Amino acid sequence: MRGFLSAFVNASDYNSVKSVGVVRDAEKSARAAFKSVQGALGNAGLLVPEKVGEREVGSPDVSVLILPGDDEPGMLETLLCRTLEGMKVNRCIDDFFECAEVSIDKPDKARAFAYLTTRPDPHHSVGVAAKNGVWDLDHPAFDEARDFLKAL
Repeated sequence: MRGFLSAFVNASDYNSVKSVGVVRDAEKSARAAFKSVQGALGNAGLLVPEKVGEREVGSPDVSVLILPGDDEPGMLETLLCRTLEGMKVNRCIDDFFECAEVSIDKPDKARAFAYLTTRPDPHHSVGVAAKNGVWDLDHPAFDEARDFLKAL
């Protein structure tokens, strides 16, 4: 991220940028992920928000969202998996992982990919799957991310 942001602020049309939003997975620690983003923003000479979700007003405005939100560990796939709660396929995925008897470092990522294999045209990218309407992006699990993006 440091390299990207440094190149970004040096781009020829950077002066037309009004707002910068950084979205990053928390992985194991939302706090550590936010500190990393703060460091990258500061290194690039951008404003550095004090809190996740707050906007630093300037030229440009800067805000940060760490997924899945609420200072929890996880990632985009954590939100995607929340859209499956209460669905029969979710129980099937549980059964599959129990049957496979494997230890998975990133269970939400694995669950998301397992779900994608159940769709008519499976794809290995959650982003392409989203474009194809596989995920319920109107689900309340995405409220915070949707609000963050609208605010940009």
